[in-house]
Amino acid sequence: MLICNSFINVIIIILLSFLYKLYNKKSNNTNILKIYLLIKSYKLNLSRENYLTGVKFMIEIKRYNKLKEKYGHVSSWTIWREEGETPKSNTDDMSIFEDEDICDKLNDKYVFVALNWSGTHGVQEDKPWKNFHSSYRYQNDYKLRYVLWKTKFWGSYITDIIKEYPELSSKKVVNELQTGNIQIEDHINKFKEELNCLSDKKPILIAVGNDSFNILYDNLHDEYDIYKITHYAARIKKKDYKKEVLELEKNI
Repeated sequence: MLICNSFINVIIIILLSFLYKLYNKKSNNTNILKIYLLIKSYKLNLSRENYLTGVKFMIEIKRYNKLKEKYGHVSSWTIWREEGETPKSNTDDMSIFEDEDICDKLNDKYVFVALNWSGTHGVQEDKPWKNFHSSYRYQNDYKLRYVLWKTKFWGSYITDIIKEYPELSSKKVVNELQTGNIQIEDHINKFKEELNCLSDKKPILIAVGNDSFNILYDNLHDEYDIYKITHYAARIKKKDYKKEVLELEKNI
């Protein structure tokens, strides 16, 4: 059973409060003080060790499971196993979502939004959170792992603004939007429902590429803070891509 750090912290805070009162009642008993300091030290370490970045926005188990049930087939999280022998290795390793502390590694403060589902997941077809974790030979998901690793964006929710529309060519998707064959209002409403499922607070939206940014800005700029990064399939050096993300991290 998954246990999030947020729950553990609540228990620790209650315990610390009890020990503090007991310490005062027992005429400053040193043994109680030692236990108090030991637990407090553990709490501080727990906060510092919130995976890689110290982001304090963990996901509740109930929300995580609800998201997995409703959107696990079309969305995911910006978290992957570490790179192995090749840059693309382990991008499709879904075992990371089986970790007991997975909720502690995720956050709901940032949401990355790409344009549409490409449908190129390779052997991942029957697994939740498969999106952006492709085993496809020509996938570029590994670039996202590279640029987001050890940033505060690691473990963020990631999805597409256009759901259930598998198409590799973004130009075709944009053309379908312009001709009205895709009703963007329907997708925007569904996207807002998805965000409400993620959190009661409004997250910061980070568009992945110009096309998704234009859609988000045109429809949601008065409701959400919206930023943008280059699409991970673009022709850009990994070093420059990483620099762009780090610059964004400083400015948010």
